[in-house]
Amino acid sequence: MKRGKRGEGSPVANFILMFALFVVVYIILLPPASKESVLTPGPGYPTTGPDSAEGRVLLSESPGLVRPYLKEVLSQKLAPLNLFSYTETEPRILVRSLTTYTSFFSTKKEELKFDLPELYQLTQLSTLFLVQEGKGRLILKINGQEFYNDIVSTADLPIEIPLNYLKTKDNVLELSVSSPGANIFGTNTYYLKDIQLIKRFSVQNAREARNFIVTEGEYKSLARSILSYFVNCLRVRELGSLNIYLNGKEVSSRFLVCDAGHVELELNPDDMVVGENKLEFEVDSGQYVLEQLVLDHELESEDYPKYFFSLQTWEYLDVQDVYTNVDLELEFDDFGYRKAATMIVNGERIYLDTQDRRALIDISDFVIEGENFVKIIPNEHFDIVNLQVVLR
Repeated sequence: MKRGKRGEGSPVANFILMFALFVVVYIILLPPASKESVLTPGPGYPTTGPDSAEGRVLLSESPGLVRPYLKEVLSQKLAPLNLFSYTETEPRILVRSLTTYTSFFSTKKEELKFDLPELYQLTQLSTLFLVQEGKGRLILKINGQEFYNDIVSTADLPIEIPLNYLKTKDNVLELSVSSPGANIFGTNTYYLKDIQLIKRFSVQNAREARNFIVTEGEYKSLARSILSYFVNCLRVRELGSLNIYLNGKEVSSRFLVCDAGHVELELNPDDMVVGENKLEFEVDSGQYVLEQLVLDHELESEDYPKYFFSLQTWEYLDVQDVYTNVDLELEFDDFGYRKAATMIVNGERIYLDTQDRRALIDISDFVIEGENFVKIIPNEHFDIVNLQVVLR
């Protein structure tokens, strides 16, 4: 708003001047008692008291330290994780040697019995043996189901046994040889040594979860979250990858590196919810301990000072008519340091950037009748010793 100049000579102004002169003469001629009654202000009329020469103080505050944001870091320690997913091999000798044959006149089959109480932990079961002599096709059955019928070669060994044919108890591995066919005097024979089962187990605790709570107040102020951890590899020769999920959403997938120091992962606050949240960790192979797990929440909340003052109707009209000004005065506790902030007066922005000890800002153009406010949005950390709004 462009403030105009005080009015220059005009008939109205001359009239006011003559009226004022008449009032002065009238008061001079009044008796003393009547003169005191006229000169005493009535109730409700604004006065400035002893500091009339300096103006009427509408607001006086000591804000102290102001800063751009209130920052806080909340740390949550999570329990260590022991994650592993690997395969173990266990050989078991069924018999040291055996012979099986088939001729036109006779057949000799061999049956080897065994139990598998750990069946549901198996990922693979194979049979391995040494062929000292072999003629014809070797036929292998497990629990009556044929799974191999061929001339044995080194490339075939070990021979895998289908897991779906197996039981936890009383499994029967049957070994026999194919018929010599039209050669009625011939015999197909296999001499086998060290017949064994090779069990392969999947040992795993591949996925674990850790829960944490985010309150409603924290969620509103949450700027960023950092998950940090240290990886200790227990099976260096078998390394895999680590996948991390936040509330079911994959937020990280990376190859694991032993002795790489602390790993930091930034989590998106938008993937979190008010209340209980779940972090899940999953490995595909290897064995690891994830320790020193810490979840740091960085909270930022605006806490900008806001101060109020009032202008009575006649005060506001005087400001509008440029008879008085409204000044915002700031006093700082140091000299030479930068004090930068945005001062908002009734929604209007005024930019402060000074290294002086004091600042004086004319806010006459921004005031309104009734309640007014001043809000400070600092760009730097600094101390305001005194803040005043003065009508002068």
